[in-house]
Amino acid sequence: MLLLDQKPYDKITVSGIAKKAGIARQTFYRNYTKKSDIIEHYLSKSVSMGFLPPDGGGSSLVLTFDLGYIISRKDNLMKIVLKINIKNLFSFRFREWANDLIDQYKDKLSDEEYVVYRYRAYYQIVGSMYIIADWLEHDMPLSVEKLSSLLNSFIPPDSSRYKQIPNIIIRLKN
Repeated sequence: MLLLDQKPYDKITVSGIAKKAGIARQTFYRNYTKKSDIIEHYLSKSVSMGFLPPDGGGSSLVLTFDLGYIISRKDNLMKIVLKINIKNLFSFRFREWANDLIDQYKDKLSDEEYVVYRYRAYYQIVGSMYIIADWLEHDMPLSVEKLSSLLNSFIPPDSSRYKQIPNIIIRLKN
């Protein structure tokens, strides 16, 4: 984060990161494969995903954003969002997480249900990440409660046609 104050992200090197951290390059590579891994690791602490038990049909996927962590590190997160075009990097990471979770249902759903679930998951998971990034960029214009309510208002209504598709619930932890 300190290096981002001194130079653009694309000019920051692994050697520079290691030097600033007071470690050898080899130590860096024992923990990470590339410099963006540090950013992903930092950001991944702000979100978790898991499943709730079945509720009369499929289970529910719960995506929890730790807003306490996000707000307490807002300055650093804003550096990342504004200086690195992190939305693309983190969007890719969210898609990977979504794919891992979605794939758990590949054999449990019909082909059509699987496609619908996959699109619903992408829409809500990646979309939520973009909304939270925008919320931060604009100095949190809504309360956490209103933001949480808004994110969950985007959940499609349950349809009897797709009872086996897991619900996706967005939670904001303070």
